[in-house]
Amino acid sequence: AATLLTQIHEALQDLLVVQYVPSALLPVQAEVSLTKIAVKGSLKADDQAYLYEALASLVTSAKVEEQRPLLEMLLKGPAQTLSEILTGASRAGNDVAGCAGWSGRSIEAIATVSKPFTVQHASTAPAWEAVLLLVAKILEKFLQHLGREIGL
Repeated sequence: AATLLTQIHEALQDLLVVQYVPSALLPVQAEVSLTKIAVKGSLKADDQAYLYEALASLVTSAKVEEQRPLLEMLLKGPAQTLSEILTGASRAGNDVAGCAGWSGRSIEAIATVSKPFTVQHASTAPAWEAVLLLVAKILEKFLQHLGREIGL
């Protein structure tokens, strides 16, 4: 099961990338949902969420000793995005609003992955702890810069 999930993940990896959308391209109206924005060659936000959730369900059905490494593999992309934003190594540069939106979409991907996990999957707790520390740091970073209109 682990080998199959790894192969599926590798085949779909490009579709799992949470895309950066510069704030200059976002609509001015706060009530417009970002899910209506599609980057050419990528999935719509809802479709990407379904894909993350499906892969996470496969992780939860794997053997207990395989779950943590598989979960880490699935969370690697969104976690790496958050890490790059925190260190300033992202391609977004000084686009605070764009980085905040990108962070929010990455956090949404992480939250979607968490859906099928329960207390029965306690062996994955260290993986969750690592990624949730990044989420907390991102929230602290943007709390200083932006109001509620960004959606973080």
